[in-house]
Amino acid sequence: MALMVGAMTIHGIVPGPLVMTRNANLFWGMIASMWIGNLMLLVINLPLVGMWVKLLDVPYRLMYPAILVFSCIGIYSVNNSPSDVVLTASSP
Repeated sequence: MALMVGAMTIHGIVPGPLVMTRNANLFWGMIASMWIGNLMLLVINLPLVGMWVKLLDVPYRLMYPAILVFSCIGIYSVNNSPSDVVLTASSP
């Protein structure tokens, strides 16, 4: 939703309760897209429930380093700067 508000602001549409009356097509289009997205997630995730449950069996000693590695990759990829990773690791 934050991305939608940002996109509306960029296009000069003031987000708020008046969007429903001033831009009804946009508002109902957003509501419809959220419904469709949720239905797609439901269809995709129902067959995968077993796999998501198996992720709970991954030991913490393996999961914690994996989360740290993926976080560091994400931090590095923003600016391609190793100092960002160091700065993030050293902040309290």
